[in-house]
Amino acid sequence: MTGQRRAAAAVALLIASTAALAWLPAFAASPSPAGGEVRLDSSARPLYLAGCAVAGAAFLALARRAWRTRHEPSPRHAVRAIWLVAIALRIPALLAAPWLSDDVWRCLWEGEVQRQGHSPFAHAPDSAELAGLDEALRARVAHPSIPAVYPPAAQLLFRVAARGLHGWKLLLVAADMAIVALLLRRLARCGLPRARALLYAWHPLVVLEFCASAHVDVAALLLLVAALAGAGRTRVGELLRGACAGLGGMVKPQAFVALAGFALQRRFAALAAAVVAALLVTLPFAGDGPRLFDGVRRYAHDWEFNGLIHPTMVRVAERLKGLLEGLPDQPLHLWAVRELGYPIVPNQLGRKLSLLLFAALAWWSARRWRDRPALLALALLVAFLATAPAVHPWYAAWIVPFLPLLPHRAGRALLLLTITTLAAGAVKVQSLATGIWEEPAWVALATWLPPCVVGAFDLWRAPAAGAAPPPAGGGISAG
Repeated sequence: MTGQRRAAAAVALLIASTAALAWLPAFAASPSPAGGEVRLDSSARPLYLAGCAVAGAAFLALARRAWRTRHEPSPRHAVRAIWLVAIALRIPALLAAPWLSDDVWRCLWEGEVQRQGHSPFAHAPDSAELAGLDEALRARVAHPSIPAVYPPAAQLLFRVAARGLHGWKLLLVAADMAIVALLLRRLARCGLPRARALLYAWHPLVVLEFCASAHVDVAALLLLVAALAGAGRTRVGELLRGACAGLGGMVKPQAFVALAGFALQRRFAALAAAVVAALLVTLPFAGDGPRLFDGVRRYAHDWEFNGLIHPTMVRVAERLKGLLEGLPDQPLHLWAVRELGYPIVPNQLGRKLSLLLFAALAWWSARRWRDRPALLALALLVAFLATAPAVHPWYAAWIVPFLPLLPHRAGRALLLLTITTLAAGAVKVQSLATGIWEEPAWVALATWLPPCVVGAFDLWRAPAAGAAPPPAGGGISAG
């Protein structure tokens, strides 16, 4: 079989398996209450994992081929193929009902709450003040006792655009495709093969999380890519990039990583624009005051899922707890205070240790890549994934737009992580089959072990300088 035929077969497998994953409830559904959450039968998890394996293997083969392409004999043909396959992947996902995540129902609910004159920061979904609104939609919102977690810019987007599932999904698919367009432009400007854009455009994680599950992250990711993708340093361009970073961070805070590069390079116009944009979108919710942070505080305090370093930090905290509680109260009754009056809780102490580790990694990254804002943003996102207590699959999708701009050796461990993180979806699949949320140990191993092994191997084989040479045209190294 020729290389072209193998690539065509891989594309066909990728489209078929990704569509099958988006429509899995059609093959493994069990009876469920009308309008309620999808229920799956016992065959769902094996089918899901098989679909992930096929989609992942097909995509990795195509990504390896694209990464190793040095010269495109027909750039227009490559761009046309990227768009056609990207559309073919997204159509089944767009038509499928969200089932891998229930976040979209909260987005739609909080948009409806605002249109009825209420604040989602002030009233949780189960609040008596919201009785009489769309009860069918409210019944689908997870964790109804928790008020809004998404920041103000996301809330305004919900209010304007989240008026129905299909319209909302169309908007997010448009944002997703805009990222593809920006990547194609960036690759051409850097002198890199535009075929590399398929690393984002054809990625099954992107299709499943942004198009099928309709996570608002893609809107923030578009703004982050726009903030980092601009060429030149005109005053207007700097203001636009800063505004994109500020607005993106107020959709999902991960987009604020762009500000680190702006600050280190003393790009004060961009920083000022980011601050102004963030304040402007917060003004409609100024009356909520401290309640703006109630939901995100609950999330940061309680949520854990599929972390890499955080579980180890909790175990360290358990040992530290015993050590601290064994210390005498004197001098100054320091150990009687115990975290401002609360007993030492290993879970919360572990979060503080993870946060300290993230701060250390961020400081190291800032020193190493202070002149490369895009590479610094990627490093901060990777540090966040490594240290966060909760690492949902769509969090890993944030690093995907950076992959086409990286050399193969520098990016393959990260690429592998964006595939292995699909294994975490098996937890949701099993909960829909049994009604029990349980995280087996093999999920974390399947997610983190392969990319960590590949990353360690690549670091071991790296040149003595400790960094891979930048690709032709600069790529992400050009900032």
